[in-house]
Amino acid sequence: MNESGLMGTNDDALVSKLSAVELGYINDPFVKCFIKRGQKRPPIINRGTFTRTWIIDHWISEYIAQGPVQVVSLGAGMDTRRFRFPKITKYLELDFMQLTAKKAQMIYKSKLPLQNPTVTGGGTGIISDNYILLPCDLREWDPASIQSHLDPDMTTIFLSECVLVYLDPQIADNLIKKCSQLVNKPVFIVYEQILPHDKFGQQMIENLKTRNIHLPGLDKYIDLETQKQRYINNGFTKCQAIDFNQVWNMIPQDERDRVQKLELFDEIEEWQMLSAHYCAVKAE
Repeated sequence: MNESGLMGTNDDALVSKLSAVELGYINDPFVKCFIKRGQKRPPIINRGTFTRTWIIDHWISEYIAQGPVQVVSLGAGMDTRRFRFPKITKYLELDFMQLTAKKAQMIYKSKLPLQNPTVTGGGTGIISDNYILLPCDLREWDPASIQSHLDPDMTTIFLSECVLVYLDPQIADNLIKKCSQLVNKPVFIVYEQILPHDKFGQQMIENLKTRNIHLPGLDKYIDLETQKQRYINNGFTKCQAIDFNQVWNMIPQDERDRVQKLELFDEIEEWQMLSAHYCAVKAE
């Protein structure tokens, strides 16, 4: 795994997020704490960022409505969900040390709301009552290392946005299984690529290779069915896996109408093809 290429995907995601926010796709007043200037992304990217954000927010909101929730975000990058969802009881974020150090500095500089925060690891992390930021390499990470920070009886969402797919499948599967055993009410929410073998999927892989990025997980978990089976085989009892065409159809009609008015969008066929190659997974 090329670490510099992988960390570069965080910068790309952040630029895309700012583009979607500035054009009105997403309401996120916190994103500018982590990026001051970006660039306008094409409409198809903005719609993808909106759809990805919507499904994860939607599923998390459903759990919050049922009771207290804690979240463990794997490879969190500069995500702002901790600050957008103040009702989440506790939020843990894990990522490479270079990213957590940068994020810790930005959080303090922006004076984002945290409860009794303390800087840890020489400035590479933060521990507070409601938010914990820790450096780690997920290839070598043991989920037991965060057990003391978690309530074992609270619904615990493990969140992976295009992260597990970068790991060796055996390492990722072991991580999933250990997370399922860490607490009594584990949930895994995942967003990542699928369908690598058709023409569009092959082009997607080639585009990533030009940036020194490889997706080992995509070689094994190629479609919705293998995605579902992955979580059933690693400690979860039920799993829902949907592609982004299905996600788009889940979005309320009035919200889709609002988004469709934001920009001229004539890439319908390409959007449907792209959406077929990304999935959202929820395992319990």
